[in-house]
Amino acid sequence: MKWPPPPPGRPEWAWLLQLPPRGWMLRQLLRPAALSLPDGALVVSVGGGPGYEFEQLDRLRPPGQRWRFVLLDAQGAMLDHAKARAARRPQFVAPALSRGDAVALPFRSGAVDVVVSLGVLCCMTEPGVDLAVEETWRAVCPGGFVVLSVPRWRGAADEARHLRTGFVRRAGWRPGRAVFQKPL
Repeated sequence: MKWPPPPPGRPEWAWLLQLPPRGWMLRQLLRPAALSLPDGALVVSVGGGPGYEFEQLDRLRPPGQRWRFVLLDAQGAMLDHAKARAARRPQFVAPALSRGDAVALPFRSGAVDVVVSLGVLCCMTEPGVDLAVEETWRAVCPGGFVVLSVPRWRGAADEARHLRTGFVRRAGWRPGRAVFQKPL
């Protein structure tokens, strides 16, 4: 494989997502939502690729709580990668795998406690991003969260989309790396 890597979303480069600094960053990003999740919460990673974020969430989960994880990705190769990874790491809760995309989430309105969107919106067309944010609003329950990470160069625009839809920014480190909450 040649360096630098291609744009995100390529299964052959998914291993980059498991590097230790990224795990630490993911835990910091996921922590504000994880601290508020009820037992039985539904956590959906949209465009989740290999599902590394679930391993980090599992580390943050309070003892005795059970959360349901669903990894939704449009690429079959990423779902295959996630399935193989889950089989190699039985100590972590394996996510349910579903093929789909961000503009048509296969969940009823208000059914999802957290939507995790890491590096997904930057791979979509501008109209697609608007549809994905609206679809996230529909699927997230009142009081639920969106964990967003996009490249810095597009962070302000994507954050503005979430705010216009009605989400409230609860935490963040820079434009495009933030946690939003849907008001009750």
